[in-house]
This record gives sequence, C-alpha cells and structure tokens, in this order.
Amino acid sequence: MEEIILKRLDLARTLFRHHGDHLREALFPDLNRYQQAIEQTNRALFSTGISQICASCPEEDGLTCCGTGLERHVEVSILLLNLLLGVKLPCKREDPNGCFFLGTKGCKILARPIICRNHLCLRIKEKIPLNEIIRFQNAWGEEAELTYLLSERIKGLPFYHQG
Repeated sequence: MEEIILKRLDLARTLFRHHGDHLREALFPDLNRYQQAIEQTNRALFSTGISQICASCPEEDGLTCCGTGLERHVEVSILLLNLLLGVKLPCKREDPNGCFFLGTKGCKILARPIICRNHLCLRIKEKIPLNEIIRFQNAWGEEAELTYLLSERIKGLPFYHQG
C-alpha cells in the first residue's frame, strides 16, 4: 500500500507542477465554493462534537477509524484538489497503524474521499443526538457533491491520464 500512495503522491505533484494553472482555470470558481464547503463541514464537525469524539478515540483506547489502508481511497484527483487548496502533502506516514494522511492533529489533507467524511462510528452514534448528526450531514452535503464533481472534472482533463 505504501508504494501505491507514494506513486500517487509523486504523480499528483508532477501533474500539478506542469498543469497547475490549467487546473485552476478549469475548476474556477467552483474551487472557491469547495473550500467554503469544507470550512462549513469542519465547523459542523466541531459544533456537533463529532471532531472531539474522533480526537478522543486514540487517546482513550488507542484506536482510530483512520487506520492503515484507508489511504487507498485517496485518488490522484483528490491529491490534486489538495494541492490546489494549498495543502502541503506529507511524504511519509506518521503512525504505522494510521492512514498515511493521519497526523497527530488529525487529517493532513483538506479534500478527502467521501468515505472519510461519511463514516460515523458507533461511539459517535451513541454520544451525539440524532438531530446533531443530521445537522452535520446536511452541512457536509455540498462538500460531498463538490468533491465528486471536481474530481470527475479533473479526471476528464486531457493530461490527467497521460501521467
């Protein structure tokens, strides 16, 4: 798995270096909307208490939903979205039991595969009232839609498959 994600990272950085301006043009103005949608989702994660529960799991029992192998869902298009959003992509895994993108303060990338935002563990479902979970999911809706649309738009660009 490590070799695959390292190759994806290398390809994303190369494509961004050669085609970053073209990507920005192709995704403008939706890229700005996407960043705002991510910020809206993050606010909902904090205000509902979901992010606090996620942060407490590794401290309380050493477990995390963001385990090794989850990075397999991070496609090159998602990595390119992160580079366009100004994210400095990691070069190595911090936690041998965690996702490649999991750092000590949570996820190191802003644009994430839908599975990363959609998963709500049993602990969250037990501790967070249903109306708060629904509020989070409603806030997350635009981010999910834009993640899909922008990723597909990137995949449709001529240089994407030339890699």
